[in-house]
This record gives sequence, structure tokens and C-alpha cells, in this order.
Amino acid sequence: MFRFACLLVFAFASLAPVWSQSDEPAVQAWNEILLEAVRNDLARPNVHARNLHHFSTGQYALQLLTEGLDGTAVDDAVVWPDAPDAIGMWSPGTTGHRDMMAAYAFRFISLRYAASPDWSVTLGLLVNAFIDATGTIPNNLLNSSEAAAYGTSVAEAINNAYLADGANQQGNYANTCYEPVNDPLDVTEEGACNFTLEDPNRWQPLAFGGSFVDQAGNETFQDVVPFSGANWGNVAPFALQPSDA
Repeated sequence: MFRFACLLVFAFASLAPVWSQSDEPAVQAWNEILLEAVRNDLARPNVHARNLHHFSTGQYALQLLTEGLDGTAVDDAVVWPDAPDAIGMWSPGTTGHRDMMAAYAFRFISLRYAASPDWSVTLGLLVNAFIDATGTIPNNLLNSSEAAAYGTSVAEAINNAYLADGANQQGNYANTCYEPVNDPLDVTEEGACNFTLEDPNRWQPLAFGGSFVDQAGNETFQDVVPFSGANWGNVAPFALQPSDA
């Protein structure tokens, strides 16, 4: 009996689809580009969590719309553009689906990561992936594809919906409400024996002598490293509803 069960499990497992890099789903391919954008940005997990959630929200909504379902219900905060009449024909594997997802990803990643330190690297990957997927550059496709135009408009709608959510996206996510009470500790100098803190129960910034290399390998020419996400308590929840708290 045990041997039969093992054979049955193996049989079902062998039927599961195995994706190669050449035929992986389009959505998965764009997720990989987004992760590259994260790697080429500053090490700020709170910001990337927000971006990843918003990105997947748009992908999910677009997929539901192609299936004849109300994808706009996934996020009431977004003023969704009217879906084209033809969207029901843009199922996975069609040109319409390909163009829509490519344009959505290109626009969303551009909106959220254009200010990153290694944006030129990300942009190169993004453009190459777009050309590989669609056979042309973004501007050309937007002028000729209704699906691409709609994907772009959805990315812009999601981005606009959260510009005032408290994350300070337009200010490159800089802190808006926190000032440290303790003076920075310069880690490049030998500490004084009589060094005291204004408040030992509060956070103390660190100074790195003029430049700092973060966890993502980015060198930022700041003497004092700021608190990342100090204002995040004021950000509107984006993954949980108030009823989930």
C-alpha cells in the first residue's frame, strides 16, 4: 500500500508543469526584473515591501480582468481606468496579454525606482526585457497597442493612489517626523571614555566619516546614516485591512 501511494504521488508530481527560463510565465519574468530593481536600490525593506505589494496588486487585477472578473475590487483606493472592451480576449499567451503585462511592469518599475542609485543598470535590464518580450521599445508599443496603453494607465493609477499614503514617496521616502535626541557616534574615531548620551534609552545615529556602504552595496555620501522608516507608523496599511489588526 505504501509503495502504491508513493507511485501515485510521483505520478501526480510528474504531471506538474516545469518552466524553463525560455517559457516561464510572463508575470514571473517581470517579477524577476522588479527584484533586480530592489537589489539596485538602497537597502530599505519597508519601501520595497510597499512596492512589491502594489506591483503584485496590479498584476493580479489585470489577470482577473482578462478572465472576465472584477479585478478593480482588489484595491478600493485606486481609481482604476476603464478596461477596454477587448480585455477579455487578452488571455495568457496572447499578444494582448504580453503587451499589457510588459507595459504595466515597465511603467510601474520606472515610477518607483527611477531615483535608485543604480537606476541606469535597472533601466538597461528593463528595456532589454521589454524588447525581448514584445519585439520593440516601449514608446513604439504604446502608440500601437491598446493593451500596452491600458497596462501603462493601470501602473500610473496605482502609483497615484498612494502618493499621499504617508510614505513620502515624492520626497524619496525621507523621514518626516523623527529627530534623534542623541548626537551621532562617529565609528571612525576612537571613543572617549567620558562619552555620555542625552538619553540612553533612545536611538543613537552612527556617523561613518563622510560615506557609507549599505547592505545593498550602495555607497551613499552621507556622514550620518538616517533612521530608515521612522515615519512608517503614519503610512496607510497596504497589506492588511483595519479589520485584520
